[in-house]
Amino acid sequence: MRNILRSMIIGFMPVIILFCTLTASAQFSHGRLQATGLTCALCSKSIHQALTKLPFIDSVQPELKTSSFELRFNAQQPVSIPAIRAAVEDAGFFIGGLTLNLSHPLSDQERRSKQFSFGPDVFQFLDEPKAGESLQVIGKGILSGKDFKRMLTRYAKEIKSSGSHILLIPVKN
Repeated sequence: MRNILRSMIIGFMPVIILFCTLTASAQFSHGRLQATGLTCALCSKSIHQALTKLPFIDSVQPELKTSSFELRFNAQQPVSIPAIRAAVEDAGFFIGGLTLNLSHPLSDQERRSKQFSFGPDVFQFLDEPKAGESLQVIGKGILSGKDFKRMLTRYAKEIKSSGSHILLIPVKN
């Protein structure tokens, strides 16, 4: 059942992405994905191939020593965090961490509300980002289990009240 649901979601992703691209450009310029479960160069290649199939990713630079991937996003496509997660999991691995860099400065309204919407996604900041900071994505399946539990303890109220929001916390580069 889970595989059927995942296939349906992935099947509808091009339609969702096309709808979102009609309204705006990408909200993120680049990011870094930390993968877990990699044991060799073929594992890295599997994730690399899965990520390069996503229409909003321009390039993927693997770093074998750290099991991480530097992602560059297409400025004309909205970035989908669930699609990134699905691609990595379909390759047989998991995300241990994901940081993203905004492609636009925050408006006064976004700064006051600590959130912005893009397509179907609502991104909520747990702390206000400063220029040049990367934003760590917080969510089950986006962090390692241990790190998610730590963040759940630290930001319990915000995570509980976020609903379907994607939570972001600034990290110093």
